Amino acid sequence: MSVERLASALRKAYQKREAFEITPEHIPASLEEAYAVADALVEDAVVIGWKVGATTIEGQKFLNIKAPFSGRIFARTLYHSPAVWPLRHEPISVEPEIGFLLGQDLVDLGQPYDVHTILPAIKAVVPMLEVNWSCYIDPFKFGGLPLVAANGVNVGVIVGPSVFDWGPETAKQAKVFVSCNNNVVEQGQGSIVLGDPLNALVWLANHGVQNGQILRAGQYIAPGALTRLVHVQLGDQITADFGALGKVSVTISSAP
Repeated sequence: MSVERLASALRKAYQKREAFEITPEHIPASLEEAYAVADALVEDAVVIGWKVGATTIEGQKFLNIKAPFSGRIFARTLYHSPAVWPLRHEPISVEPEIGFLLGQDLVDLGQPYDVHTILPAIKAVVPMLEVNWSCYIDPFKFGGLPLVAANGVNVGVIVGPSVFDWGPETAKQAKVFVSCNNNVVEQGQGSIVLGDPLNALVWLANHGVQNGQILRAGQYIAPGALTRLVHVQLGDQITADFGALGKVSVTISSAP
């Protein structure tokens, strides 16, 4: 597989919002090659945060990968709740997450991060909705590596108000109810994300140090979905209610 060839195909797909048929020649030979494709997509975009995918054992088995993976969140696709998402014609889905806003850079400490060393770097807990779109017609045909190459299929994030009054158990214990047009369609709890969303942030920090991609103060972290994907269409209003942590909402509207 040519890194630039797949990156070029992905750029065209994102620009037109048109999915293409994935073939064996599009399959990265390794996780490193998949990340190289994702790196090539950045160009001059401003990175405002990071996402973590495959944060359940079931998800990793389904994608035939052995660990979580990371993707970037770009400033141009970060929205604040209540948001209006401009839809063209592509099928999108959303998933609720208990996110984090960093207050410190997560630099190399000379030893791996753990929950205790990660906590001081977190400025706030942030309820989120991640927006996903796969630019492959059959996205799961060849496992997880093509998805990693496509920036983890992230095309945006809607963030709710930052929550500054929280404790070490907040993210793990948080519950969410997701409604579509006032009907509850999904519910979940933070503990589904590697046992605790903090564990996903720890993994991401260590992954970043190992790969020279330091997480920075001011960045948002989407550590993993609390529910299954919620598929949406034009006109839908989606609300994720996190109880004491607040709500995040988005209306799916026609792109101008």
